[in-house]
Amino acid sequence: MSEDMSRRDRWPFLLMDLYRWIMYIHINRVAVCLVLAALCMGLFPTSFVHAKEYHVSVDGSDAAEGTFSKPFRTVAYAARIAQPGDTVTVHEGTYREWIDPARGGTCDTLRIVYRAAEGEQVEIKGSEVIPGKWERIETKGVWKIVIPNAFFGDHNPYQTVVEGDWYINPGWPRHTGEVFLNGVALCEQPSLEQVAHVSPDSTLADPDRALYAWYCESDEHSTTLWANFQKENPNRELVEISVRRTCFYPSKPGIDYITISGFRFSQAATQWPAPTAEQIGMIATNWNKGWIIENNVIHDSKCAGITLGKERSTGHNVWCRPIRFLTVRCTTSKSYSKRCGTDGTASISVRTWFGTIRSTIVVRVEFVAAWGLHSAGLSEITSIISRRTSS
Repeated sequence: MSEDMSRRDRWPFLLMDLYRWIMYIHINRVAVCLVLAALCMGLFPTSFVHAKEYHVSVDGSDAAEGTFSKPFRTVAYAARIAQPGDTVTVHEGTYREWIDPARGGTCDTLRIVYRAAEGEQVEIKGSEVIPGKWERIETKGVWKIVIPNAFFGDHNPYQTVVEGDWYINPGWPRHTGEVFLNGVALCEQPSLEQVAHVSPDSTLADPDRALYAWYCESDEHSTTLWANFQKENPNRELVEISVRRTCFYPSKPGIDYITISGFRFSQAATQWPAPTAEQIGMIATNWNKGWIIENNVIHDSKCAGITLGKERSTGHNVWCRPIRFLTVRCTTSKSYSKRCGTDGTASISVRTWFGTIRSTIVVRVEFVAAWGLHSAGLSEITSIISRRTSS
């Protein structure tokens, strides 16, 4: 009798254990379903599902899928759709565009990577080939071309002068634009007369470079360029002019954790990067954090090659006002800067937040004339960490 009662007494506990086991399975099934639903609804970053690799080619189309066999045409389009964890692989060729990424990564392991395809040379240029035909004028070696201002869109570097704090004006308006003959920059002159009567300049690494010169005039309808090409016929050679103020620059804050690797950047119409001004170089971070700029060649920027800061909210070219000195939030690694008008790399401080400056080599910073008091190979406010070199 007592044994039968003890068995009956155990039944409630057995039923309770069975109930707990059933609820445990049910709760876990619900949790799994909720996680799957959240992933489907995009509540978690898509990188947790899978990272994508987009391909860009000069033979591609922005209406394509962005795969290796069906690549996009522009890096800028890929930058509009890339998500944290994604990689944008750019294949050989010249890309004339401003890359303005729509978003960045979320952390160091979920960054957005922009890279040149292995073993391929990828050029990102701030210039365009001049439309139309050059006309020879009576002065020996000098040619002329008239360009409609509509060609420049909302930014005409031949109406924009170099200016800013600590800039020493040479007594005439130097423009942010530049003219290139077969990849070599011509020297801007203050008048057509001086374009026609040029002579070697011993202050340049190549004194004969001063024999190739240009001058511009612009009104509300058109821009006229005069250039001394010496014995060259510009209609048979590659003539390019800077039209974009940058090549890679996010126009808004919060674009963090980006990697830029393996490219050649050149020919942007950059502005004077005073320490007290918004600094927009050929590559510029807009004061965002966690960037890695590595294994690139940066050359022929009118003013600055790479700028790590500063953004505009702390003041713009108002050197007499106190500004808030922030620290660099970017890494530049093994990137080479050469033939940049004022700076290979400009920043605020050698101290860093979420990054360091390492192995940045300035090949050459060449001055065509006196620029100003903020000029160095790798420069910032608190100290110079790489000497300017002319070799």
